[in-house]
Amino acid sequence: MVVSLVVLVVTTAIAVASVRFTSGTHVRRLLPWTAGVLLGISVFWILPDIAGNRGWQVTLGLLALSVLALALMDRYVYPLCPFCLGNLHARETDHSHRFTRRAVAVGWPLLLVGCAHCFLDGWAIGLVRLGAVASATTALSLGVIVHKLPESVAIGIVAARLTSTRLRAYGAVALIQVSMLAGCMISSISAYCDVASLSLFSIPACACLILFGFLALEDEWRLNGSRPAICAAVPGVLGCGLLAIIVKMMAR
Repeated sequence: MVVSLVVLVVTTAIAVASVRFTSGTHVRRLLPWTAGVLLGISVFWILPDIAGNRGWQVTLGLLALSVLALALMDRYVYPLCPFCLGNLHARETDHSHRFTRRAVAVGWPLLLVGCAHCFLDGWAIGLVRLGAVASATTALSLGVIVHKLPESVAIGIVAARLTSTRLRAYGAVALIQVSMLAGCMISSISAYCDVASLSLFSIPACACLILFGFLALEDEWRLNGSRPAICAAVPGVLGCGLLAIIVKMMAR
């Protein structure tokens, strides 16, 4: 629960500061680094643990299907993360709208969906308590925590656009953060969060992080080209891989 409270305090501070000081440009600068870390955590931490139980062929096959299904849902139904979108920058420049991957109405329906999304974020963060029996849960929680950093900036931007006053924007941030806290608490006290139940959603959760990673690179890729985007993401990927190797060597 301590980890959840720390994440709550930090992300709330970021969102509140975003309401007051920042713009969508700051989100775009964070996204390539976030993408690298999310992809690195998925590939080097979560996937090996799943493959150890299911085998690589089954794992990669199910993962590919999961990523495809989530990508189609994200593009044609509704964004899986309603906050971390390229179109948050649409009002920042005259040309940024060309790089928006899809249009999403900013309004109270988005806030409600965002609360549901943050509830699931909190639930995943709360799984860190099971790290002693399933290392993939620790990696999943870490991935969600990393994802929350740029998302919190975006939450502040969305809250400011939803409301007519700064006080109401802070209230919207509070509502979103309470949703995340509720997810953390339910995850922490639930008697059903055991290793057996974790195996049911481990591949979809990993697929979701991978999808977030690729989508986080989209703006950078389209605005500045493939090489700058890849170079910005590589440190996060390699850093996660190096850390995974060190941890495994120390565990032997």
